[in-house]
Amino acid sequence: MQTERKREAGAATTTHGHEARAAPTAAPPQPPPGSPAEDRFLNVLVTPKITFSMSRKPQWRMPSDIPQDDLRQAFLARFPVRFDPAKLLFRPANPSLELKGKHDLRLVYRIGSDESDDERVLLTILRELDKAYSAKYESMLEEARSDLLSSSMTFQVVADEIRSGQQAAEKKWGGEVRQLKEQMSTNQKRLFLLEQEKEQLQKTVSSAEGETTQLRRSVASLAGENAALKQQQSLLEAQVAALRDLVSSRLEANAAGGGAERRVVPMVSTPTQTSSDSDEAARLEMAQWQQQLSKMSEWLRTGARLLEQPPNGLKQQITEHASGDVPYSRASVGAGHYSES
Repeated sequence: MQTERKREAGAATTTHGHEARAAPTAAPPQPPPGSPAEDRFLNVLVTPKITFSMSRKPQWRMPSDIPQDDLRQAFLARFPVRFDPAKLLFRPANPSLELKGKHDLRLVYRIGSDESDDERVLLTILRELDKAYSAKYESMLEEARSDLLSSSMTFQVVADEIRSGQQAAEKKWGGEVRQLKEQMSTNQKRLFLLEQEKEQLQKTVSSAEGETTQLRRSVASLAGENAALKQQQSLLEAQVAALRDLVSSRLEANAAGGGAERRVVPMVSTPTQTSSDSDEAARLEMAQWQQQLSKMSEWLRTGARLLEQPPNGLKQQITEHASGDVPYSRASVGAGHYSES
């Protein structure tokens, strides 16, 4: 263990070792006043106090027995960084000091160098420390740079992988998205056409409902007319029956009167001719009335059939109108009715 021993009083040795106090130097002789060689500066030497410990070995009897390598290694352990201590020399201030049997000794060494003066040893140590710190920081910087480059390369690799994955996904899903867009466009067009067709169907249904309402009104009016015609027909039939009875009675009366006259005045021919002309006129009038009645009866029966079941032409028009091919109107219905009748 390297220590510094208390120096004896009166010792005048000045060292650069650790824990060594700078001995007071004798004042330089003052030159006589007015001397041109008067020195204006004072030289001051400061010894740094640097302590370190080392393991004691039994073969060490005096400070000079301690190897320089052990001293250098123990001295380097005092600093956080390593530097080359091969140029340093440790000279004991008291080489004859006995190490055995003494405790709490402090050995004093002067640090020297083979290549520089003793006064520049501290500067040499500081320079070595600066080099060591510079090398340490350079190595740390190089390590950080390598880590940064590695991270950058890793990031670049990851970015390339992500980019390639995005491109693959874009190729994979681009076609499907395009197909979906086309399908959506087609569906929108179909929906638009369906909406138009729906509007047309709604218009057709509304117009068909209106025309159906008009047709129902027309059928109702025709039913009323048919009822009136039936009533007129019944009245006409009653009148025809009465007229037939009247004509029959007149014919019978004329026949009876003509026979009596023929029996009374057989030579008169004028009344016979007159009675035959009147009979012929009555028969012609009766035939005309019967013909008109038969035509009216046929017309009424036709109207009744039309009311019960519409004709084929009207059915076809209604069917075509329901399918939306040919529109129909009340005029067309009337035309078909009267043409069928």
